[in-house]
This record gives sequence, C-alpha cells and structure tokens, in this order.
Amino acid sequence: MFHDLVVAHFDVVVAVVLSEESQQTLRLCRSCLTNKLPPLLSLVAESSLEAISSEQCVNQALQEVDSEIASISPAPPNSAQRISLLREIRQEFLLACHMHKLVSKAGVASILGASPTPKQQMGGHYSKDELVQQIRTHPSRADRLVSEVCTMQGNAGYIVQALVEVRMGTWPIETCADRCQGHAQILSKQGDGTIERAVQFDRS
Repeated sequence: MFHDLVVAHFDVVVAVVLSEESQQTLRLCRSCLTNKLPPLLSLVAESSLEAISSEQCVNQALQEVDSEIASISPAPPNSAQRISLLREIRQEFLLACHMHKLVSKAGVASILGASPTPKQQMGGHYSKDELVQQIRTHPSRADRLVSEVCTMQGNAGYIVQALVEVRMGTWPIETCADRCQGHAQILSKQGDGTIERAVQFDRS
C-alpha cells in the first residue's frame, strides 16, 4: 500500500506535466504530493501491523518513478524542461518525507545521489498547536504563514489547521475577514486560489 500510494501519486503528476495541464492543476497535484501524501504515509507506517522501513519503501517507489521519468522521450518539444520539472518535484517530495521522519538525512542524499539543491533545502516540521500559540502571541505571524501555504515543503496542512482554529477561536470576525480578503486579492492577482483550495483540501 505504501509503495502503491507513492507511485500512483507520481503517475498523476507525470500525466499532468506531460499533457501540459494548467499551472493551477499542476500546483494542486504538487501540493497534494508534498503536503498531503507524506502525513498519510506516516499514518500508514505507524498503523501497519508489520514493521516496515518507510525509507526503504520510499526508495523502492522512487526507483520505479525514476524509471518512468527516464522513459520519457527526449524528442518532443520541451521534453528536457518537463524531465527537469519532474525531478524537481521528486526532490520536493523526498524532502517532505524527510521532514515527516519517513527518510533520514543520509537517506535523502543517498536517494538523490547528491545533497539537495540550495533552492530546496530541508525545512523544519511545524506543529499545529505551536503555530496556534505563535499566531495568538504575534498576530502578524499569520500573514507570513499564509504565504507559506503555497510552498511545497510539507507544512501546508498544519498551517491551514492552525489558521482555521485561530479564526474560529479568538480573532474578531472583522479582522479575519480583512485578512482573508487581503490575501485573496494578492493571490487573485497571481492567478491562484491556493488558500481557499488548501482549506477545502485539508478538510477532505
């Protein structure tokens, strides 16, 4: 199941990249892969009746993904860019797995065959309760967290949970409305609705 989940998610991402779907569709798929799948894999590993090595499972799944990427013909236009993008997405997922303690730091380097690129350094793991406390202590923290929802580091779910909890708990309705409207306008100018989708996605 662990292996199949990883391969199936990457099959969808590869199909989206090769068919040149919209950037919005691609962003949703990438967000699902990096922000939703690693926590799910953690649950699978923790609830398994048999002891499994999550690192070995991820490694085996990514070997199959690598074979799929390697099979892409270099002839069609933009194939090199597509292959490069898929490898970048693969690294995003692997770093998110490391953050969720599915893969060790040494395992990341081993699977990648090198250290992560400066663009995608290993990030820190967020806790929903800690984020809630941070927002209540320093409300301006919410603005920075909202901008991080769009990133592919594996923390989007915890950020959205914290923002929703604070929104439902302590912020005045007017203040929350102003914040949401302001960020919605920013994302609208970027042609993105990530926050709204992230909230819906987290509730699924």
